[in-house]
Amino acid sequence: MKKKFLLLSLISLLSINSFAFDDGFDTTDSGFDSAFSDSADFSDNAFVTEDANKLDFEFNGELNLINRIITQGIKNIKDNELNIDDYQKFKTELKVSKANSELKANFLYDSRDEMVKIDEATFRLYYDNYDVLVGKTKLVWGKGDKVHVIDNFNAEDMSDIINPDYLDRKIPENLVQVNYYIGNGNLEFVYAPKTTTTKLADNDLWKTSTQLNLETSLETIATKNLELYSAISNLKNKIYGDNIAENGQVGIRYTNSKNGYDYGISYYHGVEKTASFYMNGSELETSTLSSLSNLPDSAILSTIKNIDIKYKKYDVIGTELSTVLFGINSRAELAYYNIEDSNNQVKSIIGGDKDLALHNINVNVQVKTEYTQNLDNDNFANTLIAKISDKFKNERVLPEIQVVYNIEDKDYMLNNQIEFKVKDDTSFKVMYKIFEGDSGTTFGDFDTNDYLAANFIYKF
Repeated sequence: MKKKFLLLSLISLLSINSFAFDDGFDTTDSGFDSAFSDSADFSDNAFVTEDANKLDFEFNGELNLINRIITQGIKNIKDNELNIDDYQKFKTELKVSKANSELKANFLYDSRDEMVKIDEATFRLYYDNYDVLVGKTKLVWGKGDKVHVIDNFNAEDMSDIINPDYLDRKIPENLVQVNYYIGNGNLEFVYAPKTTTTKLADNDLWKTSTQLNLETSLETIATKNLELYSAISNLKNKIYGDNIAENGQVGIRYTNSKNGYDYGISYYHGVEKTASFYMNGSELETSTLSSLSNLPDSAILSTIKNIDIKYKKYDVIGTELSTVLFGINSRAELAYYNIEDSNNQVKSIIGGDKDLALHNINVNVQVKTEYTQNLDNDNFANTLIAKISDKFKNERVLPEIQVVYNIEDKDYMLNNQIEFKVKDDTSFKVMYKIFEGDSGTTFGDFDTNDYLAANFIYKF
């Protein structure tokens, strides 16, 4: 009830304010809700100068001060039962350009890791009708608005599982990219010699119920005796190791524009970014591992020693399209997944956004659908992703409401947010994020993690 009340209150506020102010400004955000946000304001365009030997330097960055109060609901705010999570993120980009080349390096500091890391580092050469990029980077394939089904090269960092921006969740990959330009079209080749795998959460707040159950079972087993402790340690090293699979990745994509339509086709071959468990050639369910502690010690030891970690190979054939239909900025993706030892899948994204005649309101809606072949039940999984935003006070006050709803599981994430642009380079953002659903669902696993957040952002 409290969640419905909060939603209705904010919608009413948005409606009233829409008649009280005049101008607006486009907004960005930083969460799973970031299905609609822009990434850091770093330009990716090639630099060209009349002097081929002249160097051009660019340096910019962004500071984020994030404070979250995990409320577990409105009642806990009144009772002062709060869990405060505060951290800082500082990222910079250095770019050195010449007429036919570009060197770029992004550095990231996250106070939760207490270390500075190279987020991206690439070198690109430009020629008459093609360019070559080599290095560690993040690729995005597809026309979806921060939601994709044909974007497969980069794994995700699930440490803060559903809160960072789409691009921020991506783990950079070492790869080679060749773009060959044919008229208005671009033929793209990508090769990555290895595969970086998904990084699981290490904070209990953001671990899924599946991960928590598995870890609890393994820890229980490890306390039984020294031999089991050693076997469990070896298994955990395989699961939480260096996040690198030896398998390579390869992809080819052709994009073009004609008569107001942007379209593309693509092919990808690689491996799943999360591990599967096998024993004697047969795949094990994660729930089977979680129930090992119920077996005799000898059976547990025999099972663990015979468990093998495998990353399934898969191929993806995809298409993409974007255009303006009836005043709606429309976009779509369709992909067929041929997965080793699994039922194949068909995935799609369809949606668009439109500015309404009422004030500066923009409505953005996308639907993601996954169809799994050869299932008796639950063949479909549909997710609705929607955002309503407005802009007030000469581009300084930016409210928005965002929801991600899994139709079959009936779980959802709701974000109520308002951003204040203090200066062109400085902003302050306040949000209240709500998670709801049954345990074992995407958002239901974080049902007690509702939080109030205040973010300070400075760009230079």
